[in-house]
Amino acid sequence: MAAAAGYAVPRMRNTVPWKWWWFAFGIVIAAGLFAHDRAGIIAAAIVAGGMLVWGGWPVVHARFCFRRLAAAVEREDATEARRWLERLPSYETSYGRAYVKITEAAILSLEEKYSDARRVLSEIVKAGPRLEVVRQNALAWCEAHDGAAETAVQSAEATLDRARLQYPALVPYCLGTLGAARVLAGKSGEAIEPLQKALAAGRPPRAQSIRAYYLGEAYRAGGRIDDALAAYERARRDSPQSRWAKKAADRAQELAKASPYR
Repeated sequence: MAAAAGYAVPRMRNTVPWKWWWFAFGIVIAAGLFAHDRAGIIAAAIVAGGMLVWGGWPVVHARFCFRRLAAAVEREDATEARRWLERLPSYETSYGRAYVKITEAAILSLEEKYSDARRVLSEIVKAGPRLEVVRQNALAWCEAHDGAAETAVQSAEATLDRARLQYPALVPYCLGTLGAARVLAGKSGEAIEPLQKALAAGRPPRAQSIRAYYLGEAYRAGGRIDDALAAYERARRDSPQSRWAKKAADRAQELAKASPYR
């Protein structure tokens, strides 16, 4: 699911539980052993197929909801995202519960309720190795925007190291978080490289807009006005409807007023 620059929500495990497959196959095999005509086997196959549909429906429903939820987050429509979140089924596994909580934190981040998002993320236990990296990265993102930027920098650096070793696909998100945290911690010069590397990933659009916005902030803090304006323009171009594009446009106007003859 797409979220903030520091967020990376991996795909949900969305297969029918193995117990249903074995149960369905068992019915067909038993029918083949005990039935004396083709009609009995066909009837058993129909029953088995129905059981698979019954067992798989929650998975199909959850996948549908997550797709709609992800689209709402990308549009920054927190109300719509929360509506789809509430439609999700209850998950029995720790992985499923962790996934839902990370998604809830992403919505709270959209609403700029970073303290609440940190609380939700801190409640997650036994997320699994990959989701734990996502959780730590999301937590660093929220810390950076909740007045704990110095702590966020340290957390983001550690999470980035782990992602590089174990989950390369998460590295751009971790780089984006680290860059934003360094900007907010007053370390703009050190934020440029990770943000440039994050932008090199090329997707997703909203995350790219956020990364470009913070790159503009880093350039602006260093007095590199032309580079800052170019980064703000990229933030506006990559996701024109996002609030980060609006923030970038506001910054560009501020710079234009401060340097009207550039």
